[in-house]
Amino acid sequence: MRPKKLQSVHGVWVILFTLLFAVPPVRACEPASFFLFRDEARVRLDSLSAAPDQENAIDRLVLMHNLAFHKDKEQRERAEKFLDKQFPKKTRSALIRAYIGSLRMIKVSHRTTGSKVLRTISPLTKSPQSAKIDLEWLAPRANPSDSVYLFLIHLNWAKYHYKLFKMNRAEHDRVEAERHVKEALEYSCTPIYRQWAMEWRERILRATQIE
Repeated sequence: MRPKKLQSVHGVWVILFTLLFAVPPVRACEPASFFLFRDEARVRLDSLSAAPDQENAIDRLVLMHNLAFHKDKEQRERAEKFLDKQFPKKTRSALIRAYIGSLRMIKVSHRTTGSKVLRTISPLTKSPQSAKIDLEWLAPRANPSDSVYLFLIHLNWAKYHYKLFKMNRAEHDRVEAERHVKEALEYSCTPIYRQWAMEWRERILRATQIE
């Protein structure tokens, strides 16, 4: 069971990492639907939507959510309607309720003032220790053959140290952000993962050049 402190941490990444324990281990370069984003999520969603059934309903919801996470407003609205149709309130599991909460946060971010609101409620910007607690608990449990897990762990460590560096300009956080994003690139076993890591590497490099 996860420590009680972890249960108070909110946000999309916490839900994502929680899912690592809700699905079987994934093969190195064949991520489950839970771990697909952008074009890879869209391709899988189109495939599942071509033959929709109750068995793949959760996967379709997750893929819509993951597309919404990357600013696809249409998929967020589609996910909201899909929830009402496929998952009646009385039958919603803890997993479904977690995604509902995440979609609500994403909806806020899609509004004009969303970024300001999210900065206010985000555990990473308001209290970096929240994210650190989760990552410290998750990291030792990594399967060394699970590239997806390791990619997400290192990418989020990179984000954590990037945020701290932006706040405090500490050399240690700069070094750690660069180290972890490099590790994330090593484990980026799909084109989208590599693109994602490259974007963060560029963001980290730009931040370190601003004095």
